[in-house]
Amino acid sequence: MTFYPVCASDPHSVPGVPPEKALEMLKEGNARFVGEKAEHPHTKIDRVRDTAVNGQHPFVTMMACSDSRVPLEEIFDQGVGDIFSIRVAGNVSGSDEIGSIEYGVVHTGTRLLVVLGHTKCGAVTAACTGGGHEGNIENLMRALQPAVAVTESKTGKRGTEIIPQCCRENVFVQIENILKNSKILQESVKKGELTVVGAIYDIDTGCVEFLGQHPFTATLANGANGIPATRPVSMPRSVQSSYPAPAYRPVPATYSAGSYPVLVTEESSLPGQPQKPRRQGGVRNLLKRQ
Repeated sequence: MTFYPVCASDPHSVPGVPPEKALEMLKEGNARFVGEKAEHPHTKIDRVRDTAVNGQHPFVTMMACSDSRVPLEEIFDQGVGDIFSIRVAGNVSGSDEIGSIEYGVVHTGTRLLVVLGHTKCGAVTAACTGGGHEGNIENLMRALQPAVAVTESKTGKRGTEIIPQCCRENVFVQIENILKNSKILQESVKKGELTVVGAIYDIDTGCVEFLGQHPFTATLANGANGIPATRPVSMPRSVQSSYPAPAYRPVPATYSAGSYPVLVTEESSLPGQPQKPRRQGGVRNLLKRQ
């Protein structure tokens, strides 16, 4: 395995692992894992000691679900210091998650961001079927509602029937949310310093399917100002009485059916609802809390 050094003294320098090479490393690692030919690189104590002394130099930032059946280093056959990982149920992207991604890009020098969903996701399943009312889990459900709504609109179905597709739609919904809410990542994408791709892990086979970039990556990197608006789609009937609906605008049906629709999420509350205070996020506030 080739090691690509990053200039530790300059966290803003362009790192040595091109996104194409990083993606190839992930694909090759997953193929080894599925083929039961894993090499288990960088898993010895000398690697632990090396990263403690010389710092971390991951080749990819990855945002994935917290599901225990999706162990990132295992399924990509990587080791200590290889993947800068952010994990949260439903791989949803709030301010803390986006700030963590910014840290991975700016301060560890990764040039590839992978948003990884997976089949049979429990959080997505709950969101599709009106579950997840316990405590703060409800906030996760709220963050997943745009993916549920667009899947219902696209398929004309609801409930358990849309779970497989919703797991995929949610990947692109979260990619959009990440880019739309991070000037740092927008600039990195525009400069060609960062590539953002989606992927789905199949928990039955161990295979990772890479879904490519968001179809409107260039527009999102420019602040999403060019995304056209159409009439709002209602919340899923099964959950519309349970969760406040996010305001969003799906792309028109004139776009190709194979493209994932864009949801331009907004932070405002619905008319008649009190405005909720937004917790400050981003990499600077993340560093302040350390």
